[in-house]
Amino acid sequence: MLNLLSSLSGKISLLIFIIFVCNIFYGKAVIYFSLTPLFRLPDVAEFLLLFLACLFFVVYSLTEESLLRNRVK
Repeated sequence: MLNLLSSLSGKISLLIFIIFVCNIFYGKAVIYFSLTPLFRLPDVAEFLLLFLACLFFVVYSLTEESLLRNRVK
């Protein structure tokens, strides 16, 4: 069960962080190339993306640490 939680939280964290970074690059490309944006994430949504990525990464780190301790014993 802990293996599944660790694996899933790591993948979710990575996915959310990739979405966050892509949104930043998209915004920079819109500014640099003077494009009309197709969509725009509000500041609160960007903050929530980064917050959730950090939250899932902490869960991933703690479950991996727990799994490592259980393997050593």
